[in-house]
Amino acid sequence: MRLNDYKRDDWSQFGEDGVIEHIFNVIGSQHNRCMEFGAWDGFKMSNSALWWKRHDWEAILVELDTDKFGTLVANTAGRKTENHNFAVEPTGDHSVDNILHGRELDFISIDVDGDDWLIWEGMKSKPRVVVIEYNSSIPLGVVLAQAKGEYFGASAQVMLDIAKNKGYTLVEMNHANCFFVRDEYAPLFSAFEADPAKLFDPCHLAYVVSAYDRRCGLTRNESSWGSFDRSSGKPIQLAKGTLY
Repeated sequence: MRLNDYKRDDWSQFGEDGVIEHIFNVIGSQHNRCMEFGAWDGFKMSNSALWWKRHDWEAILVELDTDKFGTLVANTAGRKTENHNFAVEPTGDHSVDNILHGRELDFISIDVDGDDWLIWEGMKSKPRVVVIEYNSSIPLGVVLAQAKGEYFGASAQVMLDIAKNKGYTLVEMNHANCFFVRDEYAPLFSAFEADPAKLFDPCHLAYVVSAYDRRCGLTRNESSWGSFDRSSGKPIQLAKGTLY
């Protein structure tokens, strides 16, 4: 049995609404407060809309794009949301801890297509549940993470290592996000599969294959994910590992 058996999209993209909802069916809510970035227009591919709209939670929503932010403000009018128009950063005025000012969260959704791992690693706040995007084109077990400001993200293994250091346990993963709960709640999920090797979806992996004459090529199950422009001949700059 997996938590992903409960997947459902009200506003989320890959079943996150149903998974997160069942997590809270198990552990219950305490603070009725969540945080998400990037929040887009409040609804599109949102992991938090279910909570601030249907469950009337407080929500801290952050979106960098000015046009999307304007729509976000309009879409959340009359709701318990605190909206910010800037980029969340690992440290400084726009860090998660500075935004929260000591407030506690039931869950946080981190999706910035890049510095996700740096933001989580830099957090002192400990939400009860963390949903964080990872780069699923990297094989499980490989430690590969971008330098600050790149557009690459980090592998699942990087997220697992951060989770272990911060006192979190993996309870589910799909081909976009890892779902973690604080270690104190892990025993409540003992009936669910939690082995990363069994949860990891390899659909986005690519492989370099070679012919007998040493010609090489790239093969993948899904060509639209994980590719990047190599016209400059320069490697992507990474904080851990190197990708050419």
